[in-house]
Amino acid sequence: MGIYKDIEGIFEYLLSIRKLKTYLSIDIELPNTWKIPRKFVSEDKVVEINTKTENKRSFSFVSNFDEEDVNTTINNIKNIISYNKEIELKDELLKQKINELKRMFETKDLEHLKYLKFNILEERLSYGEEVIDTDGEGTGVVEQRD
Repeated sequence: MGIYKDIEGIFEYLLSIRKLKTYLSIDIELPNTWKIPRKFVSEDKVVEINTKTENKRSFSFVSNFDEEDVNTTINNIKNIISYNKEIELKDELLKQKINELKRMFETKDLEHLKYLKFNILEERLSYGEEVIDTDGEGTGVVEQRD
């Protein structure tokens, strides 16, 4: 795979790629509302860096300069982006559904609304998901969310 294909999925968020002795640092800038689940990065492989961009947080993802570690780091960054974009789409969908429900409650009579049911596929939610500290109050960059 060429370098273009490797960074295409993270290019929008990419600040720089740097060589640090025998390491590679991939610096990205993300919206400050985004989370970084621990399943995509270990605390010793990511460092938050200062940014002057409003409503953004910047991170350096560091990996050994070997093919497997660099590919894992790039894939983890892509997974973080996908994870957060999905959350944003879900939030938007929730807002749309709430508006639909409000309109329904405004137009239907109470007797019909009593029989309103929701049919969804059941999915187990993961509690205690680990994410990057987004409020700056944790002891490290990665923390446990309850």
